Amino acid sequence: MRYSQGRRVTRMQKIEIKNLSKSYGSKKVIEDLTLTLEGNRIYGLIGENGTGKSTLLRLISGLARPTKGTIEVNGKKNAEERRSQIAYLSDQEAFDGFSTIAYQVDFHQKMVTGFQVDRVYDMLNTIRLSVDQKIKNLSKGHRNLFNLILTLANPAPILVLDEPLSGIDTNKKEDLVQLLSTFTLDEERLIIFATHEYDEIEFLIDGLIIIKDSRLVYFTEDLEKMRLEHGKTIQQIFKEVNQ
Repeated sequence: MRYSQGRRVTRMQKIEIKNLSKSYGSKKVIEDLTLTLEGNRIYGLIGENGTGKSTLLRLISGLARPTKGTIEVNGKKNAEERRSQIAYLSDQEAFDGFSTIAYQVDFHQKMVTGFQVDRVYDMLNTIRLSVDQKIKNLSKGHRNLFNLILTLANPAPILVLDEPLSGIDTNKKEDLVQLLSTFTLDEERLIIFATHEYDEIEFLIDGLIIIKDSRLVYFTEDLEKMRLEHGKTIQQIFKEVNQ
């Protein structure tokens, strides 16, 4: 699932979250979260399963309504307006398995203003995927990688990615990490990247967000500085805040 009719980026990006809470009945999924993300950076979002990572991404993307609090994306508070700023990659697959890669590329080119179709074909060549292949014949890893490529080709200034590494083999993960790094540098994007595979993002992300028991328990926008000053890996930081 992807959203945005966004235009090419010409400025620094900003997400402001204030006193955000989300409940489903009596179950609190996000509780009183305040956070500001800004700049052309990649932020890693980590936490155990069920801690609220996916819910937070859906709230930011305007796909779920908060119980309390506000979210502002590049100055836009309304959910529909926020969606115009964001390309969202769900952790759920939404392909018609009988369609081909070429059909899906053509469909997205028609649906998304400014869709970067040339980049899609460049990336498909890099990972050696034929446009004539049917989606149903791809491995889970290749389907997920293709889904990510379509999201990266969306010109929205902010990318919200929910578990994009899921099911992708080690070699392809290296290609993916390079793609993400190149995109945020070349196009001045802000990327939020939810994952449980900490080792894979150690030297990809600029900032780190950790959620525990529905609450924000750790945040730095300069992970490299923290690493140099304290000599800790993401995994070590995660273990400390979860003790």
